[in-house]
Amino acid sequence: MRALGSLRLPPGPSSAFRTAAALRRDPLGFVTEAQRRFGDVARIPLWHRTFYLVSHPDGVRHVLIDNARNYGKDTATFSKLRSLFGAGLLTSDGEDWLRRRRIAQPAFGRERLAAIVPVVVQATAAMIARWSAQGPEPIDAAREMTRLTLEIVVAALLGGNLGEGNEQVAGAVSEIVHQTKRRIESLIDLSAILPTLSNLRARRARRLLDRVVDRLVTRPAGEGTDLLARLRQASEAQGRGALRDEVMTMFVAGHETTANLLTWTLYEIARNPCVGRRAAAESREVLAGRAPGWDDLAPLAFTKRVLQESMRLHPPVWLVERSAKEDDMIGGCLIPAGATVAVSQYVTHRRPGCWREPERFDPDRFTPERLEGLPRCAFFPFGGGAQQCIGGQFAMMEAQIVLAMVAQSCAVGLVNDRPVEADAGVTLRPREPIPLSIRLEVPHATD
Repeated sequence: MRALGSLRLPPGPSSAFRTAAALRRDPLGFVTEAQRRFGDVARIPLWHRTFYLVSHPDGVRHVLIDNARNYGKDTATFSKLRSLFGAGLLTSDGEDWLRRRRIAQPAFGRERLAAIVPVVVQATAAMIARWSAQGPEPIDAAREMTRLTLEIVVAALLGGNLGEGNEQVAGAVSEIVHQTKRRIESLIDLSAILPTLSNLRARRARRLLDRVVDRLVTRPAGEGTDLLARLRQASEAQGRGALRDEVMTMFVAGHETTANLLTWTLYEIARNPCVGRRAAAESREVLAGRAPGWDDLAPLAFTKRVLQESMRLHPPVWLVERSAKEDDMIGGCLIPAGATVAVSQYVTHRRPGCWREPERFDPDRFTPERLEGLPRCAFFPFGGGAQQCIGGQFAMMEAQIVLAMVAQSCAVGLVNDRPVEADAGVTLRPREPIPLSIRLEVPHATD
């Protein structure tokens, strides 16, 4: 057997300057083209670092599952994310992560999720009622879904209320996410030094989020949900600062990705009216005019497939980074110790070898028959392995309930045919507002 040191480095572009400029200008186009030109493992040089893009499902599985112990979170991106989330479950690693995960996991079990369904139903019914009252005026899909998921995550997971205007809090989250993206892209991080307008906006946004999270953290120990109690338990040895980090993680990450999932899903339904009609027919048949419950999730199978196909084309988290602790081999190529390895949901979810007509929106590709033979990590919207997103099942339950209620009551349409570009930052957001027409077709269910 050959020594690892004798293996070849992966191919890739030669100019770090041109590569960095292209990646910053069009991240999604760049990683897609890198896979097409250089294959399943590509070496990408930048000004300040080199990363290895792994895109074959077998390589993704190697990094996230089979040899996950060799790949940690000691990367530049996770360092910047810690400035937003602190050392919470999302950014922690090793034994610290394992301890936090074990304590928090029961709060995301079946019984706890079933108990959250009425919270999702109530918030969604209120949103649909508001749409009905405002008449034919178009909605901004991203704004509406962000508002909804903020209300749900605070009430369902943290047992509180925002105490600030919902719009202001949503805007603060957006500003912080954008600043984190800028910090990740920057060669020299001057966000804490220069008093630029963007930095000042980000600081104001951070102060607002700090106030909201501090109010949730300082709730009496007997109040709040099971999750909040478990987060207190997970953080008790480290003190209030550690609890604050965990709550900030659940508060921001717990609504941002689900809001993006629902936004892109409504956009695809509006673009594909036949999909919307099928989802509406299923919801009306299964629910028969009533509000959904936990036991309705399985019969709402097409609704789930619509969400899965939305995550395939528009994965809320589009790229995951890890750091190699020791030399490794992927696809016959050397991955040196200390290298940053990136796996991209956006790229792998579009591989022609795994997905027929990968650019077409087709929920039926997720039927059991068509999924047979699909490699395990050809679809990994919530990551994979032990560190798969703890809130993945919660996000799917929430999105399935919301989509079923909207489909049951409303017809969603495009206001214009202008293509919507994606903003590939920390998450995959639409670059501009998505105006959608909403026509109430049947009375919405409230209980």
